Parts: sequence; structure tokens; C-alpha cells
Amino acid sequence: MQFSPLLTSALADTAFAASNNAADPDTVNAWHPRQPAGTSSSFTRMFADLPAFAVQTDAVRKVLIEIGAVGGLLDARDVLSDPVQSILNQPQFSPNNFDNPSMTAGVTFFGQFLDHDISLDRRSQLMDNADPSQTRNFRTAAFDWDSVYGEGPDRSPELDETGSGFFKFKVEQLPGAQAVSRRNAPRFDLPRDGSGEAAIGDSRNDEHVITSQFHLAMLQFHNAVTDDLGARQRGTPARVIFYSLPNLRRTA
Repeated sequence: MQFSPLLTSALADTAFAASNNAADPDTVNAWHPRQPAGTSSSFTRMFADLPAFAVQTDAVRKVLIEIGAVGGLLDARDVLSDPVQSILNQPQFSPNNFDNPSMTAGVTFFGQFLDHDISLDRRSQLMDNADPSQTRNFRTAAFDWDSVYGEGPDRSPELDETGSGFFKFKVEQLPGAQAVSRRNAPRFDLPRDGSGEAAIGDSRNDEHVITSQFHLAMLQFHNAVTDDLGARQRGTPARVIFYSLPNLRRTA
């Protein structure tokens, strides 16, 4: 049975609200942190007193699968033969599923990127029941950008390259990309190890190409600002420049 993209996405997101049995191995590879910020760092329910919609039974699960299946209630019945036309010619290719005129599609992925900075369950298990109060959050409820910076250059040196004399992030130029780029512009990717795994603060930001490139944009933004400050403040120690960046990140 095929599932609609909406249900598939929902099931994937469920993985990040699943169980946190201490005996289970990590299922999310985030370089840092290795421990929660505090003993009270746990997830909770927004409406703790709200009763469940239905008792979990095979019959209920079957109905939910049918709702999310192709041709089910959640299927917008888009014409998927041409993904470009489904965006450019919505009346014909996506008549029941018009874009939101007040919100761009990128907001979805920006929201995902932000979520990865405020919530992290290292032992997510898809399809397992979970008690939120027993599920530890390894992030903090603040945009401190540890999903990008890890724990800084002292405790996360694997994220940095220091050949320039400054604390800048590693990025990798894609070989051969200039031949197929506009104006022969070089193209870049996240730094990767020998197995192709991204060496970044949170592996979830390499789940698909959009969040991967968004994370890369943050790395390059940091590097460009570092270069600019280094040129303007010649002689300023690299560490001073690095720790002057948080104020800029909050306003970026």
C-alpha cells in the first residue's frame, strides 16, 4: 500500500517523540550534547488533561492508514507526473492543494531547522509508545544554536578548520560543480567523513537536501562574517572574534 507524502512525513516526525529507554542505543547522531542540560529536561504534553482521541487498537490503526493512503481522505490527488508543473501550473496539476499565498514553502524547512535546535531525543524509536515525561530533551528551549556550533571550538573542535587562523566551519567544495554552475560558480557541501556522514552538530540537518543546504548556508554565513570581522579588526585574537558573534546571530 502506498502512503501519501503527508502521512509519510507525519510518521517520520513521530520518531522524534518516541521512547527513551536508557538501554536503547542512540538513533540520532548529534555530536553534542552527550548529556541533557539538566535533570528537569524532559518533554511534556501541551494538553495533559485532554483524553485520547481513541483507544489504540488494530482497527483504529487500520483506519488511520487508510486515511493516509493514496486515494484516502488526506490525499490531495495532485497530478504527480511533472513536479515542476505541479508548482507552476497548480490549477491543472494541483487543483485541490493550492499553495498558501501568505507563506512560502521554505518556512516548513526553516521551522524544522529551528526545531532541531530546541528539541532532541537521542533514542527515538519509530512506532513505539512513549511517555513524554520520561523522554529526555538533550537540547534547551532556547535558540542557542548548539545544533550548529556544538559546544564551541574548545569542546567541538571537529567542526572547525583553523587554517585561516580563525575559528571557521569546515565546508567542502563539490568537485566538478563549476562546470555545470551559472557563471562557473563553485558549489559546496557539508563536510563529510569517509562513509559520507555529515560532520555537523546535528545529523538531522542532513536528513534531506533542503535542510542540508540550509545548514550549509549557516556555516558559510558564519565563515563570511568571521572573514569580514577579521579584515576589519586586524590583530584581534581569533577567540575574541568568535565570541563576538552571538550578538550577530541573534539579529541575523
